[in-house]
Amino acid sequence: MSSTESQHHPDTSTEGLPALNEQRPAENSISSESDDIASPSTVRSGLSSVISTPESDAIGEDTSPITTMSNKEKLAAAVKVCRQFGANIGKTARLYGLSATTLGRHVKGNVKAKGGQCVFTPQQEQTIVNHLLKMSDWLVPMKRQDVEDYVQSLLDLSGKKVSRFRNNRPGKDWSYGFLKRHDKELAIRRSKLISPRKGLVTEDVVRQFFELLSLQLSGDDAIPPSRIMNYDETNLVNSAGQQYVIFRRSQKNNFQLSKSSKSGFSVMFAACADGTLMPPYVVYKSKRKNAAAAINPKWYEGCPPPLAQYDSSATGWFKMKQFERWFEMIVLPWAAKTPGQQKLVFGDNLSAHFSEKVMQLCRQHHVSFKCFPANTTHFMQPLDVAVFGPMKKKWKSILEAWKTKTAKSSTPFSRTEFTYRLKELIDVVSPQTILAGFKATGLVPFNVEEAIRHLPLHESIALDASGAVLVEYLKDQTDIRRPPPSKKSQSRPPAGSDLQNVGINNCMNGLLDKVCNLDISDSTSNQQSGDAGLQDNETPSSSKRNSDGIASTSKRGSYRKLKSVVSRKLEDEFQNLVPNLNWGPSGPPDQMKNAANAKPKRGRGRPHKLKTKSQGVKKTNVKQ
Repeated sequence: MSSTESQHHPDTSTEGLPALNEQRPAENSISSESDDIASPSTVRSGLSSVISTPESDAIGEDTSPITTMSNKEKLAAAVKVCRQFGANIGKTARLYGLSATTLGRHVKGNVKAKGGQCVFTPQQEQTIVNHLLKMSDWLVPMKRQDVEDYVQSLLDLSGKKVSRFRNNRPGKDWSYGFLKRHDKELAIRRSKLISPRKGLVTEDVVRQFFELLSLQLSGDDAIPPSRIMNYDETNLVNSAGQQYVIFRRSQKNNFQLSKSSKSGFSVMFAACADGTLMPPYVVYKSKRKNAAAAINPKWYEGCPPPLAQYDSSATGWFKMKQFERWFEMIVLPWAAKTPGQQKLVFGDNLSAHFSEKVMQLCRQHHVSFKCFPANTTHFMQPLDVAVFGPMKKKWKSILEAWKTKTAKSSTPFSRTEFTYRLKELIDVVSPQTILAGFKATGLVPFNVEEAIRHLPLHESIALDASGAVLVEYLKDQTDIRRPPPSKKSQSRPPAGSDLQNVGINNCMNGLLDKVCNLDISDSTSNQQSGDAGLQDNETPSSSKRNSDGIASTSKRGSYRKLKSVVSRKLEDEFQNLVPNLNWGPSGPPDQMKNAANAKPKRGRGRPHKLKTKSQGVKKTNVKQ
């Protein structure tokens, strides 16, 4: 030991200080004034008892407190011993199992602050944090490398040169230090991809939907939870999926033997707002047209009716016929329990759910049939929000237990085995989970703010002047990325309206039949009758008009003008049928607005183009 070190750190044999060598008795060790510091004698005995052999891991072996202390606790205890008693740094570091250099720096106080030296002031760093939070709220979060580029651009714009940054661009050490300083607000996490249609749903869409529901779900006349139902179909696969298992660290190809397939079974689940789970409705894949004859009795012996109901289709998925039978077997018995009272049924806007037979049954049994707004079921449908997630996890564990049990046998996962596993799944779905789903979506109890809180996009205002420019930029980028509404959503009534309403349903069906399947036989017949008296070498007069006042000079012109007249008549008819219907700021469906501009389909009055010789095809003669 050098003389310089002995001057700063006196030897432990100095008068008035406890010795740390082995000749010193245990009773002269460091005073136990602080209970959280292990004495050197205890440390010495503990270190000697730790042997790097498999026997040292035996359960029940007596270990010293030093083995149960973390490195942080060891360092704090060693620093306190050196500072209070002037103990030798090297010997203390060996006793506590620490680096003498690290212990010496902490004893002298030569330790850098958390996160390293700051380049920006606290106010400037908080501005960067606010910008990163805004980017996260608008669904465009930044990667760590993006933050480094962002800081480099800020330094270049301000004309500031930082010598520790290469080309004025911070490295990963600064990035991680920045994140550590602001770990209460920022964190690096794996992102979940979401489509623009789902992610960019606005707050106005949610508020308009809840405004239409307010008459039925709020106030003294609100429908009770037992008469509110949500339904949705899902797929129960035959594979447990990937799992977290233990591999050799050097192994790269982490494979696991398993009997698995990508097939599954389509199941319709329904639950009430009081926590009641309705019997599931299973659809098997079968090519038989008779659904009753297609169901083998062995296919439901594990979970027979009325615990579950079964059907079949050619694809194994729900079609309109399967949905109608589900409504008759599940919804109608539930609705019959409260005859004459209003019921409410929620679901997605799948085209197979818009059935005239279902709407007629809703009118007969006082069922209000509503659909959620488009692309909102991932945060507004109770089954999607709270039920299906835990259910799929439990289903994977059930499959894994079954595969472990039948590992030595060649038992396939047949339809019969599926029904037994389905019975296990139904028994574990708790009413508390269903209640949590309705509460999280803001339906029961009725709370629009709860639904808005789960919106993926948070269009909040800027926190400061520097963030105002960023928010305006994000709004512009969001408007560019937000796709236009689909044609299906434009052709349907707004979400939250009663689809079983007679006026709406009949008028929508008539509108779809007349506009989408428009027949120009009337216009062509008028044209033919007007041209009947003309000779072969004569052309029809341009003043010849049909009963609607449309000039019939050509099939194409007649077709387009006829569609324009029909669309105007349909719009007037629709407004007369449903005068008080609120279509929102966009007005009636665009099918009525765009009917005149729609391109006619080939074969329905639009003549085919004839290819000329310049196109490599001989000109064909057309019959006059």
